[in-house]
Amino acid sequence: MQLVTERLRLRDFEEHDWEALLAIEGDPEAVRFQSFPPRTEVDCRVYIARDVASRSPHRWCYDLAVTLADGRVVGRVGLDVKAPERQVGELWFILERASWGQGLMTEAASALIDYGFREKHLRRVFLECDPRNQPAIRVAEKLGMAREGLLREHVQIKGEWVDSLFYGLLSREWPTSAS
Repeated sequence: MQLVTERLRLRDFEEHDWEALLAIEGDPEAVRFQSFPPRTEVDCRVYIARDVASRSPHRWCYDLAVTLADGRVVGRVGLDVKAPERQVGELWFILERASWGQGLMTEAASALIDYGFREKHLRRVFLECDPRNQPAIRVAEKLGMAREGLLREHVQIKGEWVDSLFYGLLSREWPTSAS
């Protein structure tokens, strides 16, 4: 799969992308609010191999490399249709530190949300994040997502019970929605 925006190309991961993924997800600061610890080379190779092996023409989970015009991988954005019969998808993302604050993840996530509403006929997309993750909150709000709630001590991440902040967006609220 491939989606193209003004500055980015979102595409399926390829086996050789493990090094770029390691540079991003091996960074303790970049994964500070992620559910996983900094990844190792083995982690990245296994992660991408599983992603490649799990693809099918009728898939409901998209985990895409975010690349610049020169082809360099700078992040990852995903949309998992948790319940196709309910038409609900969960959004996630991570971006290399050098690219923070440039609007790249908002652009990438916007393209994937648009795909979800138009092509997968989703009714709703949501994002769950740590309330301390201000960059993720800014992306959610720039996307037009509404803050829907806070679950206190909802998940254990890296040995700590943390709150989960939920944002949601309905297809009828999306500017280019066909509904």
